[in-house]
Amino acid sequence: MASLVVSFPLLLLMTGGLIWIGMGLALAPVESIRRRVDASRPRTSRNECPVGRNDEIARMARTVNAMLDRSKRPRRFEQEFVSNASHELRSPLTTLLATTERAAKDPDHADWNEVGEVVMREGRRLETLIDDLACSRDTTSTVPNP
Repeated sequence: MASLVVSFPLLLLMTGGLIWIGMGLALAPVESIRRRVDASRPRTSRNECPVGRNDEIARMARTVNAMLDRSKRPRRFEQEFVSNASHELRSPLTTLLATTERAAKDPDHADWNEVGEVVMREGRRLETLIDDLACSRDTTSTVPNP
């Protein structure tokens, strides 16, 4: 009877420890996926979760990888859009600045009619670009899914 009182709690403790270790090993891939998703930042180039065996965990890892890939698409679209928009806006602004600076350096010999025409033309061009940006922002409530 005394040996049962000692051996039963010891057996229970060993069984609990083995279950705890087994569950930790079984859930290690889930923890790995969780850490990678938690650490995922938009600036990272490639941060995929490891796909191991062909089981539920592997299917979840593939699903998370697909989700991470989809979450990067809008950011790439936004970066491309901003790059294109800044280029389009920079061109007329450069023309305006060059024309007015050239005229300001030698105001007595500047052709002010030409300066005025360039300023008006490039001002209208900027206005059109800004209106186009505003319209595209108003009509596009979400970023398209490429």
